[in-house]
Amino acid sequence: MRRPDWRSLHFRCKPHIGFGIWLASVGMDLEQLVATMPFAVHTGIELDSAAPEQVVGHLDWDSHRTTAGNGMHGGALMTLADSVGA
Repeated sequence: MRRPDWRSLHFRCKPHIGFGIWLASVGMDLEQLVATMPFAVHTGIELDSAAPEQVVGHLDWDSHRTTAGNGMHGGALMTLADSVGA
């Protein structure tokens, strides 16, 4: 079994139908798409791929995103999930 890479969190999801339709219609590249979400930009969210059927993004580990025990803070994880799953 492959060990996880703890330097970043990856999240992939099936976007809700409205987002999938919007994504198919706008024709933005990944940087432009993230730029529509100022909080995602501020927190360092990056999109790896985006299509109407699946969006994949990640958030790199950094000490200012951690909690006790040096683990990724739950708020950072939920920000990633909310941004990618929007």
